[in-house]
Amino acid sequence: EKERELTDELNANALKHIANVFRGHFIYLSTHYVFDGTNPPYSESDKRNPVNYYGQSKVKGEDITKELFPKHSIVRLDTLYGYNDAQDRETFVTEVIHALSVDKPLYLDNEMGRAPVLIDEAAEYIFSLIKTGHQGVFQLAAETSITKYEWAKAVAKEFGYDPELIYSLQEHPEKAQPSAKRAKNPRMASSRKMSGVESGLQKMHGQMVAEAERRFEDTMEYFDEDGNYLGKKSRSDIHRNGNWHMAVQTFIVRKGE
Repeated sequence: EKERELTDELNANALKHIANVFRGHFIYLSTHYVFDGTNPPYSESDKRNPVNYYGQSKVKGEDITKELFPKHSIVRLDTLYGYNDAQDRETFVTEVIHALSVDKPLYLDNEMGRAPVLIDEAAEYIFSLIKTGHQGVFQLAAETSITKYEWAKAVAKEFGYDPELIYSLQEHPEKAQPSAKRAKNPRMASSRKMSGVESGLQKMHGQMVAEAERRFEDTMEYFDEDGNYLGKKSRSDIHRNGNWHMAVQTFIVRKGE
């Protein structure tokens, strides 16, 4: 909202430069914020009426895509979340995890709806458009809307954190921060069924655990019976072969009443 010229350059004007050198099937990633959120769910052909400048810039981008790329697909995405690796950019889910892990209270909106999409499923669908060459306007969104407050509660449940640290912003208006105007519930009718938040968080949780295990396996050292260093192998190989290795055991003791 504050850097409108840069927003237009990224979401709209950059397409003109791409069109000068690219003649293939162009896929433009748009947003649910092209809609005003007053009458969900929105179909691909419903009137676009964004309430903020980000949404306006994406409308421009959609129109330029249709004008300059004879072969094109426009994919409107709801809020994305998921996990690639520990160096990933922050998403709403990881922000909630990091806050709750240090017992930081969260004050979150409990009015505006979103229909979050797991990045794995979004990538799979977009890749299918590339393979099949299907053209047109497509939309990806969960079947039901959820507020940030409800979403954070689901994160706490899945990852084992205290849900009592999560508060509704509507009950604590003094905690509100200035933000751009957003559509109240711009949920779209999805071109393909997407996972709900609960199952998506389960998959994300499993990916985070698996990635942590891979990192641990990459650094496992093993030794001979005399304690001489022999090298590194995966933890599973070391355990399978019965190799000597170092281990640290931690015991957590809670003092009784």
